[in-house]
Amino acid sequence: MGQAVVQIHPGEILHNAEPGDDNYYQIEVLSPPDNMIGQLDANDSSLVLRITDRNGAILLCGDIESAGQQFLMTTISKEKLQADILKLPHHGSVTYTLAEFIKRVNPKVCINSCSGAAERSIETIQKYAPQAKIMYTPESGAINVRLTADGIKTESFHKTATAAK
Repeated sequence: MGQAVVQIHPGEILHNAEPGDDNYYQIEVLSPPDNMIGQLDANDSSLVLRITDRNGAILLCGDIESAGQQFLMTTISKEKLQADILKLPHHGSVTYTLAEFIKRVNPKVCINSCSGAAERSIETIQKYAPQAKIMYTPESGAINVRLTADGIKTESFHKTATAAK
């Protein structure tokens, strides 16, 4: 498409405007660490991003598994891992998602983007984050989540879908 490829690295912050602007948001790169690319498996080398604006934070974990979550918990401050919305790591698979990681993030909404019943782990995720609303793509379809001044707004493609809690 004629666009230049720009490499981004952990610690970099991308933003759309100046802080204080009404529409300001920032995207911080949390992982993977430059010095570990090639040492981590492909999933744990996924890009992990934290998006923040004046209404809260969203944590996008890509396909990281246990090692990637452990890395984040040992290298990123507790405050930077906390987020209102969590796109669950590794498609919400409880096999690769650590209870301690979800507890550290302390989300109000968890998005479980997976392909079907084999990954259905709503009940287990609910144990890790009892305060969170869990949304599951096979049931909800496409999920829109927005941070607003009035709180988190969620909308699913399948309007009759019910989320846990």
